[in-house]
Amino acid sequence: MEGDNVTLGCRSKTPISNLKADFYRDDVLMESSPAGEMTINRVRRSDEGLYRCSIAGVGASAESWLAVRADSVILDSPVLPVMEGSNVTLSCRKKRTTSLNLTADFYKDGLLIGSRSGEMTVHSVSKCDEGLYKCRMSGAGESAESWLAVRALHSDTCPVSSHSFYLLLLLRTVFTVLLVPLLLLLVGLLHCGKLSVTHK
Repeated sequence: MEGDNVTLGCRSKTPISNLKADFYRDDVLMESSPAGEMTINRVRRSDEGLYRCSIAGVGASAESWLAVRADSVILDSPVLPVMEGSNVTLSCRKKRTTSLNLTADFYKDGLLIGSRSGEMTVHSVSKCDEGLYKCRMSGAGESAESWLAVRALHSDTCPVSSHSFYLLLLLRTVFTVLLVPLLLLLVGLLHCGKLSVTHK
């Protein structure tokens, strides 16, 4: 929540003597910590972003989205990357209640993906499901965006989304509508040219 103190920790799966870690936000170095921790005091919306850490000789962590909630609507979603193929449940609720019976609209990358009573489950997630999610409740507002990261087991190409499909269909229709009159005009000009030559 906005105003809270947030501590990010970086550790190695294998014991090491040097815990010095570098912390990055949106690929920009924020802090180097000899204790492997970074604290953000009184976190603000401007602190939102993709965070990761790295330890010399060990490697870098996966990126995690830090969402700062300031609104009355909260979207509960996984903070760490989820494995491809698993089911992910997104919960939308008001800040001052734990009830999940209120209808909420769920969005991915700004596009409405469904309306549910407080919870929405994404089954068998893939890299195609990775993106920024948020929810909105009528009369209460909308939540902050939360990044859902998916760790892929194998590389697959994502199918064209319905939004992109309709855009391509619209472009093809416009192109056809413009092309037909131009062809008719060209045929008419050629026909008139032949008539004028024959008349002479």
